[in-house]
Amino acid sequence: MRWLEKHLSEYPIAVPFQWADLEGLGVTEAEARDRVWFVVGGRRFGGHRAVSALLRRQSHIGWRFLGHLLVAPGFSLIAAGGYALVARYRYKLPGGTPACKMPRR
Repeated sequence: MRWLEKHLSEYPIAVPFQWADLEGLGVTEAEARDRVWFVVGGRRFGGHRAVSALLRRQSHIGWRFLGHLLVAPGFSLIAAGGYALVARYRYKLPGGTPACKMPRR
């Protein structure tokens, strides 16, 4: 997440789900544990769709293109799988911390 924060022109305030008003956001605790959420203008995007929505809000055309590609028919399934893989091992990625590791259910 720190890498994105440094490289994107528009980056939202990130709040750990344990501190967020999940009810106010319309997200259950199970959904929050399962994936990242991007909530803007009353709309909710989860997982790879959250990443897509964030990228589509950027000023640079390359980021916006990538954001649209992530939810394009055919590519969306690949993006969802890639997101699941990154989410599962995020604590091992550069910039990850032990706090990123979620207990297995």
